[in-house]
Amino acid sequence: MIASTRPALANWALAAMSSLMKHAETLGLRAEDSNPCRGLRRRETGFEANYLIDEEFAALGREIDDAEAAHPVAAATLRFLLYTGACKSETLRLKWEHVHGDRAVLSDSKTGP
Repeated sequence: MIASTRPALANWALAAMSSLMKHAETLGLRAEDSNPCRGLRRRETGFEANYLIDEEFAALGREIDDAEAAHPVAAATLRFLLYTGACKSETLRLKWEHVHGDRAVLSDSKTGP
């Protein structure tokens, strides 16, 4: 069953189905408050965010500085990810046409440009 093997995907599917059912209610294709997804619980994904404290962030910056001579592209990439908060996939899709002076405009991100 997908819920036990891929809980994040199951959560996404539940959210998508619930949205479709709500839209069907809006269009009059389902009775009001008849969403069968209501009350279903999301699965635990095991993901837990860990945020760096100031000292850890400073230590990471020093490590990147130390590695820059040997790995300039990797150091620049890490700085870009850290300073922008962009996802890895957004960074990999970035093209020169998205760079305007000292700014990179990510027009197709989840949270907007």
